[in-house]
Amino acid sequence: MPKKGNIPWNKGKTGIQKAWNKGRKLSVEHIQNLSKAKLENPVRYWLGKKRPNLDLSSRILPTGDKHWHWKGGITPISERLRRTPIYKAWRKAVYERDDYTCRGCGERGGKLNADHILPFSLFEAVRFDINNGRTLCVPCHKNMGWKYRPIAKAEQA
Repeated sequence: MPKKGNIPWNKGKTGIQKAWNKGRKLSVEHIQNLSKAKLENPVRYWLGKKRPNLDLSSRILPTGDKHWHWKGGITPISERLRRTPIYKAWRKAVYERDDYTCRGCGERGGKLNADHILPFSLFEAVRFDINNGRTLCVPCHKNMGWKYRPIAKAEQA
């Protein structure tokens, strides 16, 4: 903390950190490499930089094993299923059926979970059945517990 009356050396000065870069000329080869990098991987190139008004969604980006964050398809099947439109429609249907009200305490709104009565992991036939769902608030969902633990442990063994 500076003493009273002392002013930091750079107070009020703008652009002092970038003075070394002013007027710097780039070689033709360097400019071509930058252009090539922008075209090949636009998202990675612009990461952390001030972006111009470009619509990057129209470009085809690499997916699957060609994407730079690919780790060999390690996402569990249950997690992938929960991201599908079918699961999201099931969850919304359960909320609407219960009028966005917790079945445990009767609280309307707030942080809600669509809970499977018969567990998602054990009963594949009724995963997306609306009658297998209920709306619970987060505290009620935590207090509800999981009565199928012995069955799950037996299946894993």
